[in-house]
Amino acid sequence: MRQEEGYLERDDYRLFYQTWGRGFPILLLHNATGSALFMNHSATWRLGQWLAEQQYQVIVFDQHGFGKSSPQKALRLDFFQKNAEDAVALLDHLKISQVVVLGVGEGGTIALNLAIKYPERVLAVVADSAGYYVTEAMLEADADPDNAPPPAWQQLWEEAHGDKAEPLSEARTNLLRALAEQKIDLCQAQLSEIKCPTLLMACTGDIYQLSGQNKEMGQLIPYAIVKIFRGGDHPVMWNLTPQFEQELGNFLTQTLKVRGEE
Repeated sequence: MRQEEGYLERDDYRLFYQTWGRGFPILLLHNATGSALFMNHSATWRLGQWLAEQQYQVIVFDQHGFGKSSPQKALRLDFFQKNAEDAVALLDHLKISQVVVLGVGEGGTIALNLAIKYPERVLAVVADSAGYYVTEAMLEADADPDNAPPPAWQQLWEEAHGDKAEPLSEARTNLLRALAEQKIDLCQAQLSEIKCPTLLMACTGDIYQLSGQNKEMGQLIPYAIVKIFRGGDHPVMWNLTPQFEQELGNFLTQTLKVRGEE
């Protein structure tokens, strides 16, 4: 499988990225407890490899502050909008005009912002366990030791971030707390502006109780399909992988068939 990697130079930082496979491009956006490594690893699910085997080109990058990208001491309040800007800059760098965007957790929220701000660049969105606001209950769930990630995920986090792992985890907590206290709409009250096909997925067993938010977003996004899975946890793709794989495969096939790509 052909794979390339490199760095995109931004104003005062750089982003590490990888691409592999050939076909219609799919941009993967990791969550704020992950990195690009999480999007194609046996400890989670080799999503990137699976997509490449389905004849898609896969693009993934470490968001600013994560993985091999430049570190930052704090995550900014416009985290979701800024990462959408970085994603478009990367697509420009790679000379890719349009993509399907697939995000998990906070990456799903970035994907929605990408479709809002740059509709001409986004053919479709898949958002797994995304949200558009942060609640106190989510912060409490995050702090509960009983909700700690599986050891394999924790080891992967430390492998991806090294010395940055602990301060980055603290920066994420601080960001979520600030977003909750200020009651910030993570999509700037513009979900109704998303006009492309959008697949929203969540589990009823999600520790952050995001199934309700996904139903709400489904009412706001004109062409949204909402899939809520019984049980499971956060996110769908790493807890109910077979169901996620089936829904994703069907959605991509239908979306690209309508476009005339298949």
